[in-house]
Amino acid sequence: RKKSKSITWKDRQRIELMLKVDLPVTQIAADIGVTRGAIYQEITRGGQPYSADFAQKNVGHRHMIIRKVAIELTEKQ
Repeated sequence: RKKSKSITWKDRQRIELMLKVDLPVTQIAADIGVTRGAIYQEITRGGQPYSADFAQKNVGHRHMIIRKVAIELTEKQ
C-alpha cells in the first residue's frame, strides 16, 4: 500500500494537463505518486471536464467546513 500523500495545487495542474492529452489514470497516478483511487476521487472533485481551479476550491471549502464543525463541537463541551 502506498503512503498517503496530499495532492497539491501543482499536482492538480499536472493532472488537468495529463487528462487533456488522454493519458491513462494509471500513468497519471504513477507520475503524481498516488493511487489510482486518489486520481479518480480527484477527477470527481474537479468536475467534468476536470478543472484544477475547481478542485482546489472544493478542497479549501471542505477544510473550512471541517474546521467550523470542530470549533462548534469544542464550544458545546
